[in-house]
Amino acid sequence: MLAALRSQIIVLSRLSLLSALLMLPSLVFALTSSTGSVVEAKAFGTPIGISVGFFLVTAAVLRRERPQLREIKDGFLCVVLAWVQFVVLGALPFWLSGHLPTFVDGLFESVSGYTTCGASTFRSVEVLPQGILLWRAITHFAGGLGIIALSVAILPALGAGGVVLFRSEVQSSVFEDRIRPRIKETAIALLVIYSGLVLLQAALLWAFGGMTAFEGFVHACATLSTGGFSTRDASLAAFPASAQWITCVFMFLGATSFLLHGRALKGEGAAHLRNEEFRAFVLLVVGAIVLMTILVHGRPEAGAAGIGEIHVLDPSQRSGDWSTSIRDAAFQVLTCVTCTGFATANFDRWPDAARFLLVALMLIGGCTGSTAGGIKVSRMVVFVRMVGRELQQLLRPSRIVTVRFGQNVVPSDALISVATLIALYLGIVAIGAFLLTLLEIPLIESASGAIASMGCVGPGLGSIGPAGNYADIGAGAKLVLCGLMLTGRLEIYAVLALFALLRRRR
Repeated sequence: MLAALRSQIIVLSRLSLLSALLMLPSLVFALTSSTGSVVEAKAFGTPIGISVGFFLVTAAVLRRERPQLREIKDGFLCVVLAWVQFVVLGALPFWLSGHLPTFVDGLFESVSGYTTCGASTFRSVEVLPQGILLWRAITHFAGGLGIIALSVAILPALGAGGVVLFRSEVQSSVFEDRIRPRIKETAIALLVIYSGLVLLQAALLWAFGGMTAFEGFVHACATLSTGGFSTRDASLAAFPASAQWITCVFMFLGATSFLLHGRALKGEGAAHLRNEEFRAFVLLVVGAIVLMTILVHGRPEAGAAGIGEIHVLDPSQRSGDWSTSIRDAAFQVLTCVTCTGFATANFDRWPDAARFLLVALMLIGGCTGSTAGGIKVSRMVVFVRMVGRELQQLLRPSRIVTVRFGQNVVPSDALISVATLIALYLGIVAIGAFLLTLLEIPLIESASGAIASMGCVGPGLGSIGPAGNYADIGAGAKLVLCGLMLTGRLEIYAVLALFALLRRRR
């Protein structure tokens, strides 16, 4: 036990060094940008100093130790502690710079950034300096494929412990799949694909989307990570239709398995089409867009495409023709099902049927192996087939019916795991919503906020919808939402394993 504790301290110290490296670009912007200041530079310098100090002290005291996290329970514990470490250090710049009034507000923003939730406590982001805006984007970028996967690729010195951490972080697929035979190579390949798509979208937004290079990079980080932080209060409604369509494409790519992207780049052109989850995801998205377009077209409450008309850059976005309805429907469907959290319309003013559909899409989420949140499409497909199997066996008890996913028969233990996770997911959402109501948050905000936080979507309904933010809710409610965001991002089991481990050690 003592050896495992020492290994965890070593791993956490090295991850703290990574946290410092992630903050360096924002520190440079704070020192050199026209919008920067000394206070802002100190706000970034303080956590960098703490991180580097922790690493140096640990390296001096445990210089002969090598991290060996051989047991999966130690990997789970280290994953959770690493996320806590990252979000606490990440909160300091928001708070120490004075742009957020309390540490809880800064913690909420940091958790939302790293978990790629995209919910914000800033009343206006357009008044923020570039250093803070860049830091929000970097938290999305780092959290997109998981800080631990990033660490395995960048810090190979983690050794055997890195393997356990990677398996603890990336375990959302029903069937294990890799691009490369070794985990480290897989992590590096995923990061290369992820970074390449970010740079490609940034270039397209800069060239064709009416954005500056800085805005293009920030929005690309938020899109591929399926995060949602923007540089404008009106989100993507502040940019032309071309930027919205580009973002739609990359939201879809971000919510698709990066393992499939890797196979396609290796020359397996039909890798996506052969994947059953991807085909189900395409059908879900297309069907939802068609239904949403029908629901919102011609409705008076859906007449304005922008979050607020005064923010809309392109006046043609307010027209009520079919092209506008299709674009609004496609964007809002994709931003909810991919759990990104951007918006080009105040969907809280849409018909109840449309709002219900969007909330349902938030629960489902994207594909496994992607940056999207939610329950995941593969689990929903397996669950629906489980229900179908039970109905068939109820009608014909002597018949043996198997559940297939792709070319494989899903084993019984995997079926139990899927059903258990879905039940846990919905149960935790219900508990979170109940806790929020105890803290005097209205029912609509409590229910939608719990779903949006657990799925790492961002905006909910009511005052926390696309036209609002989370600034006015209390500190207790923000902490509850932080817990939901972290639990949803860590796929539930890592958090439950931590509680079980702590209970066992009493």
